[in-house]
Amino acid sequence: MREIATQKRLWTAASAALIATPAFAAPIELTAQGASATGSTFELVLTYESSTMPVDPDADGLYQYPAVLSARVWIDGDLRFNVADPGELGLFPYISIANNTPLAGGPVSDLFGTILSESDTNHALSLTLRDFDATAFDDHALPTALDLMDFEKSLFDWVPFGGPPTQYSIDFLQTRIVPAPGSAVCAVGLLLLTRRRR
Repeated sequence: MREIATQKRLWTAASAALIATPAFAAPIELTAQGASATGSTFELVLTYESSTMPVDPDADGLYQYPAVLSARVWIDGDLRFNVADPGELGLFPYISIANNTPLAGGPVSDLFGTILSESDTNHALSLTLRDFDATAFDDHALPTALDLMDFEKSLFDWVPFGGPPTQYSIDFLQTRIVPAPGSAVCAVGLLLLTRRRR
C-alpha cells in the first residue's frame, strides 16, 4: 500500500510538472525554403526563444526581441551559415515584430523579420514576412506559430561577404516547438511509472 501511495504521489508531481511547463516558453524552430529567379535554392533553420522580452519599440513601432538562439543556412545544398551561439551573430541578433503598424510611413501591416550576420565570415541574411491586411498577429508578442498563407510578402535575402546578394521567394515555411529537456525527463518518468503500475 505504501508503495502504491508513493507511486501516486510521483505520478501527480510528474503530471503537474508537465502541465505547468508553458508551451510558449519553449524555443521555436522556424524552417523556411525557397528559390531565386535564377533557380538557386535556400533553406533557413532559425531557432528563437519565444518567451524573450522586447527592448523598447523604435521610431517605426517595431518591437525588437534579442531572441535568436541559432541559425543555419544552406545555399544550393551547401551549409554556408552555421551559428549555434547568439554571441556570434553580430551586433543585433533581433527578431522584429510589428502589429497593425504603418512601417516607414507606408500602409499599416504586420511584420516578422530578422537581419543576422555571422561574426567569423561576415555573411549576412534577412528574412521578411509582411502581411498588408494586418491580420497575421493579434499583438506584438513573438509568435509560436507562423503560416506562410498569412503573408503577402515573404522574402529571404542572402548576402555573402564579398559577393553579390541574392533574393529568394519563400515557398515553404514551418514552425515547431522544441521540447525542453525537463519535459522529456518528466515524460520518461510518467512512462516508467505507468509500466510499474501494470
